[in-house]
Amino acid sequence: MARRRKNKLCHVEANDIKRITGMGNFKCVFSAAQENELVEHIKLMESRLFGLTRFDVRRLAYDLAQKNNLPHKFNDKERCAGEDWLSGFMQRHPDLSLRKPEATSAARAMGFNKAAVSKLLANLTVCMEKHQFPSTRIYNVDERGLTTVPNTQPKVLAQKGRRQVGTLASAERGQLVTAEICFSAAGQYIPPLLIFPRMRMKEELLDGAPPGTIAICHPSGWMQSEIFVQWLKHFIQFTKPSKEEPVLLLLDGHATHVKNLEVIDLARQRGVIILYFLPHCTHRLQPLDVSFMGPLSTFYSQEMKMWLLNHPGRVVTQFQVAKLFGLAYARSATIQNAISGFRKTGICPFNANAFGDNEFAAAETSNRAEEQELEQECRAEMTNTPQHQGPTCSSFTVSPVDVIPVPHYQRPTSTRRKGKSAIITDSPYKNELENFNSSSKGVKRKLQLASGSSEVDINCDSDTTPCLLCKEPYSATSKSDGWVKCRNCGKWAHEGCTGWEEDELDVFVCVPCLRKRK
Repeated sequence: MARRRKNKLCHVEANDIKRITGMGNFKCVFSAAQENELVEHIKLMESRLFGLTRFDVRRLAYDLAQKNNLPHKFNDKERCAGEDWLSGFMQRHPDLSLRKPEATSAARAMGFNKAAVSKLLANLTVCMEKHQFPSTRIYNVDERGLTTVPNTQPKVLAQKGRRQVGTLASAERGQLVTAEICFSAAGQYIPPLLIFPRMRMKEELLDGAPPGTIAICHPSGWMQSEIFVQWLKHFIQFTKPSKEEPVLLLLDGHATHVKNLEVIDLARQRGVIILYFLPHCTHRLQPLDVSFMGPLSTFYSQEMKMWLLNHPGRVVTQFQVAKLFGLAYARSATIQNAISGFRKTGICPFNANAFGDNEFAAAETSNRAEEQELEQECRAEMTNTPQHQGPTCSSFTVSPVDVIPVPHYQRPTSTRRKGKSAIITDSPYKNELENFNSSSKGVKRKLQLASGSSEVDINCDSDTTPCLLCKEPYSATSKSDGWVKCRNCGKWAHEGCTGWEEDELDVFVCVPCLRKRK
């Protein structure tokens, strides 16, 4: 009796094996080599940010079977493989799983490429070899927008089946307060700077802020050129750099940073070496973005929700932002977060191989010719393989690449001068910026973003056009401040007030227009 039961169990297990491996009545449509090739194509499409859905894979399997004249029992009416086939395919290849993708902008996908990162690493190598910066002398600074209405809400428990679940917020639209945050590779934090969207400062605005925090008022609430000069003086006061013991400051390519001669002159005088990141790469290369800003946003939303719970009938205003930010900052400003951010980006300790080739795959969709050539050279140096290799043989007559080609398009050429990683305190960069400013001396710049147009110089001291964010008229603005036009509504704004990096201004759309789109 026991032997009969054992034989029965063995028979069941054998049937399961046949079902999974494709033996017996469940014979696979594709061979093992063909399925492996299909798996590699699925992975390649996902790495290029064009991941295939379950239905896409089923439809691809049908097309492959049809075009390669393989016998199959797929659904000819719907022209796709069945759910049973997909289930078996996933079981045979456990390295595949169903994942929810995160939205990644096209600019970031194109910007983070091996050629661009190599330029940053080259500049960083020059700085490290020349000055031998210890971890205590390497800093990263960045802005973070704090609103009286959080952008994201945490999930809550609710009754199953409810169509909509809400949570209390201060208002439909919040006011923006900018926080300037800076830390070192050794875990030292510089007291933050807060920019409030108002005309006059009040002491109570800083109630509950982190110790040593300074505050400045500006109608837009965004970082401005003159405000960043004040922050740099604040930074110098705490780090005490000198030409004998300089510090390295890493920042993004915002116009208020990289087009600010006053900042460059002050930094050169006091021993601050400034290196700025490439456009659209800060999400992977900037330590603050990698390890700090995410926790800060989460903790800030939690503190705001707790405040609303403890103060029923009241709403969060500018006067509560500093306290809520202070509580969230205290939870996220840890030594481990700072050290982890610099380590993951390969900045400190320096690691030129912090990013593998697979992490640049998304950019290959739109790489320019010079970027592709540099990537091939870098890959050849690392692997000691020839730069140009012929295509591998396919196990299909019509391969998955023929059915769903890997996307590639020619990146459009912008009329604006593209930014690149540079040491802005070095003489070549400073001289170039001075020559650019002197060539348009007495002339103010407006960026007209109509189709086919480019940056133009306009001398209109009588132009009373107001900035749509800070309301300052064009006639009163500084000659060094550029203006940009919204592509949607046609209104003008300071480049600094937009909060956009210089390379993003080609597609600038103001906040009110973005809200209307949503």
